[in-house]
Amino acid sequence: MTLKIKHISWWIFLLLCILANPNPLFAISFDNLTTENGLTDNYVNCVQQDTKGWIWIGTGMGIQRFDGIQFKHYSIQVNDTTSVKNFLVRNFFESSTGDF
Repeated sequence: MTLKIKHISWWIFLLLCILANPNPLFAISFDNLTTENGLTDNYVNCVQQDTKGWIWIGTGMGIQRFDGIQFKHYSIQVNDTTSVKNFLVRNFFESSTGDF
């Protein structure tokens, strides 16, 4: 009988410790990224994370890739067939091979 009471007491103590914690167990943190952080345009049309973990952002000023720390801007290259064709990006597609 005393072993059962100790067992129940332990679980009640553990539950109270979890509930008394001011920080939620699954806190979600979100930071706003703006032109002050390196984004070329504050108006974002689309956002997608690829299979490699890069965050791709399409704006009215082209495509940017975010690695969690800094942005890389992809601009139009006239003679490059794989480059961005238009500054206005509205959506992304990723192929089955992981190409964007």
